[in-house]
Amino acid sequence: MDPQFGTAIPPANGDAQPSPTVASTSTASAAQPAGTSAGPALSYADHYVDLAERLLNGYTRCEFTDFQLQFTHADGQQTVLALHAIIVSRSPLFLQLLRNLWANQSRPPVQPVLNMASPDSAVSASSLSLVIASLYSPAVLVHLDHKNAAAVLATAVFFGLNRLAELAFRLCEESVSKATSPEEIATWVEFVDREGVVPVHAVGSGLDSRSATPLPNGIAGLNGPGALSSPFGTAAPVAPNRLATAAPTSSSAAPSYEDRLRTLLLDRILRLPSELGAFAQGPPGPAQGQLVEVLKLLPFDLFKRIIEDSKFQVPSDMDRFNFAKKVVAARKQYFHATASPPGTPAANAAAPTEFEEAVVMQFGSGAGGPGSSAVNVLRKPRKPTLWKVSNAM
Repeated sequence: MDPQFGTAIPPANGDAQPSPTVASTSTASAAQPAGTSAGPALSYADHYVDLAERLLNGYTRCEFTDFQLQFTHADGQQTVLALHAIIVSRSPLFLQLLRNLWANQSRPPVQPVLNMASPDSAVSASSLSLVIASLYSPAVLVHLDHKNAAAVLATAVFFGLNRLAELAFRLCEESVSKATSPEEIATWVEFVDREGVVPVHAVGSGLDSRSATPLPNGIAGLNGPGALSSPFGTAAPVAPNRLATAAPTSSSAAPSYEDRLRTLLLDRILRLPSELGAFAQGPPGPAQGQLVEVLKLLPFDLFKRIIEDSKFQVPSDMDRFNFAKKVVAARKQYFHATASPPGTPAANAAAPTEFEEAVVMQFGSGAGGPGSSAVNVLRKPRKPTLWKVSNAM
């Protein structure tokens, strides 16, 4: 980790990456009167080479800050950061909210407070600090990696930082394309199906002059309590729902990052049988068992789509039928092993309707449409157990 951070959480960059070179060039051109030589301006440009580092030091040390951010995460935890409005306003969301913050007060308090909240469990304390720090300096992007890319992606989208979102998305793509284990696949399924939120809401009045003095920014750190253990952070996953991304885009019809990852994930799972050699000649081996473990953790709709897709390469329809029955049995066993006991608070709170999954095979000329196999997976509500009462003595 970079010595200048200690345990600080690195933030990521947005639409325009801070660059001392760009700053010095623009400063030189702006300060140069028409018709004069650029020599003096260019010779003075090296005076600004350390500007990004100074800005980052101001962030990590909370020096000369002019407002506080109080951010409430999906799990109710709060992150408090002392920030510089002129720097973080590079984020479209910050720019809009900070303008309102200052416009609503003729004389703002010494440290106005901007309140934000996100119910997105992927936005963690670590990713928040990293994304904001990237607005100060691109140097912190050395801390962006495959482990935190999904959280950074969600946070960058929240703040409307499209360039950073694309950078994080490329790392997510690489991770999905290499995912093989049941845990990896399940983690990405959970990420793309998590509940999302439109990232333009701030809660509360946005102003409170009685705020507490914040600790140095980024103290949670990538190795601290806020560190990520998975792409969706430490908060418990919520009920699956398609995420509606709200980052400013040039076309409202453009697919969200989650939709793009979902397509990649589906393709990845469809290619697993051939990559693992799950249906090689001979008795079923460990590769087929690994494939069963992957499929048993999937949501039903995704499981059904994969089994019925002809691109899920299985030697024959009968092999597909037998394999699907094996997965359904494993899913049933897994469900009963992980379900809360009846009568417990968790069971009473969720109380899902129990379903039975079944595998059927179609016969005849109409079996299996284009791109589909002759094997279908069905799900129906479980029939209640009926007891016969006898009056016989």
